[in-house]
Amino acid sequence: MKWLIVGTALLMSFPFMTRAAATEPVAISVVKGAPSTAQPQGRFELLVSIPGSNGGIFHTWQVLDQAGWNSQWTTYTPIPDNNPHGLVSGIDGNGRIAVAWISKGAICFKEAIHANESLSPQPSQPPLTILPIMDPFDKKTHKFTYLAIATNPNGLLEVLALTDRGRVFSIKEASLTNSNLWLGSAAPTLIGGGDLQSISVTTLKAGLALAAVGKDGKTYAKFQTIPGTWDAGPWQNLDGNKIQEVHASESSAHQLELLALGADGNFYLQFQTVNSSNFAGWQMLTSGETGATKFGSTILFDRAHDGTLFLVTHQDLKDDSQYLGTFQKGFQAPNNGSWIPQFVAYSTVLTTSQGTNTNANFGWLNRVAFAMSIDAKGAVHYFAARHDSPKVVEEYVDPAIGASTSRSILPPMGKQTIPTLP
Repeated sequence: MKWLIVGTALLMSFPFMTRAAATEPVAISVVKGAPSTAQPQGRFELLVSIPGSNGGIFHTWQVLDQAGWNSQWTTYTPIPDNNPHGLVSGIDGNGRIAVAWISKGAICFKEAIHANESLSPQPSQPPLTILPIMDPFDKKTHKFTYLAIATNPNGLLEVLALTDRGRVFSIKEASLTNSNLWLGSAAPTLIGGGDLQSISVTTLKAGLALAAVGKDGKTYAKFQTIPGTWDAGPWQNLDGNKIQEVHASESSAHQLELLALGADGNFYLQFQTVNSSNFAGWQMLTSGETGATKFGSTILFDRAHDGTLFLVTHQDLKDDSQYLGTFQKGFQAPNNGSWIPQFVAYSTVLTTSQGTNTNANFGWLNRVAFAMSIDAKGAVHYFAARHDSPKVVEEYVDPAIGASTSRSILPPMGKQTIPTLP
């Protein structure tokens, strides 16, 4: 597989289009940059994926630490696929940021060659692109359909890409000193798999851990015991019954924890026991059925600043024609694998450039295009697209989410409104 440069791009401010021409975002990705003198918390970089004839990867960033956003959006093409799993971004050990997205089944890359600099090549230049790849077994060319990204313990970014054949390939950053993050890297490396339908990756103390769901409804895992090198041998079968998707994260004890959504709408937990590579077995974390609603659409699983885990999920109405519902949040107790059993509803009044909408709550947000990141003080920032007009992306900060014993949700603080989406 050779590296190929394709596509075009342009620089422009974020367009204001009519409602008829507007296309909903399909994915949002956010990454926190390296701290600097001007931005001790590290600036946030926000990327929005919009398909369609007027689409692209739309990019903005904070111009001051935790206050204010760049008034001009940068737009990158080729236009992304209509794929909620086709956009990822990350930061390496030197503070350099990279973004990858899927366009026509190929993977496109942009990067900042220095910390807190603009992504390059500039929008007037085509991005680095990896075309659909030949499968070494069936000898057919397959498109990429699903991306995940993580930074391994030695500071190098690694993109894991799933093909429509259900196999996983790895694209690794070449080195922390290379003037280009990806061009010096080897061609995509086959990690394995087959008939996998989703993936999730996290960083452990020894290396990365990759979790996947197969078309058989079971979960599988693959590990690195040396950073950047995936262990030989077959995937570990962790079983499961009709799992819809799985999310991986590292616990406070540096063990792998997996959160899975079942076909029954319930959340299930699987985790390695402390000081062991053995798994404790699947257990129900919480039931999703609550009256007329159930969990789904949006699942965010990450670590708070104290190392404990938390989960944010949307609770859908069964009548999905309504943009209603709330987001729920659950906490892990300080010890590995133990969770507070109930969820807490998270709803609030939204403020937009058009004033305060007192009837709105998180249910007015696009439940697919939703992202979050954690700043240097442990505050969680939420980013989402609005369904109503004008469609905007807003930032929410919950400074208390790091308190693992807290069951309450404070109102958003430090809210910022950034430019209108088309």
